Amino acid sequence: AQAQQQTQIAVETDVLGITHAEVGAALATRWQLPDALIAVIRGHHNPPRDASATIALTHVADAACRTMGFTFKERKPELTISDSALDRLHLTLPALTALLSSVEPEIRAQVGETFAAIFK
Repeated sequence: AQAQQQTQIAVETDVLGITHAEVGAALATRWQLPDALIAVIRGHHNPPRDASATIALTHVADAACRTMGFTFKERKPELTISDSALDRLHLTLPALTALLSSVEPEIRAQVGETFAAIFK
């Protein structure tokens, strides 16, 4: 993905014909997990227009992690949130960006403390 300057999702679709969200939803279905959880797994990158608040929040959290650099490979310098998630949460992108900027130091501190506790 990095070498070809493509997103992880684009490479998954091109190489495998399926994304990790779709694989995760299929596994969750096979494992008979609750439908609400399956919907979150399926929609965390691309929430449907009628997304639940849980799907929308998971999408926001995933995007925020990418923007803050809490990701394995693909860091996004700009916060990218779907319109459906913003609508569902009654937010605007500027308001969400400001909120995340205000809590980012605390998030970084908590992540640091968590990893310190795990790997001490």
